[in-house]
Amino acid sequence: MAIKNNYPETIFHGTDVSHQYETIGQFYLDYLVTNGLENT
Repeated sequence: MAIKNNYPETIFHGTDVSHQYETIGQFYLDYLVTNGLENT
């Protein structure tokens, strides 16, 4: 994994969105905005 080799401080977060792909993106955007995390 080149990113982790070049930027070891990088932290990856993910979720399985296969069954909610049409709505989960907006859910996470709303969460980020509500918690002041848009640029994280």
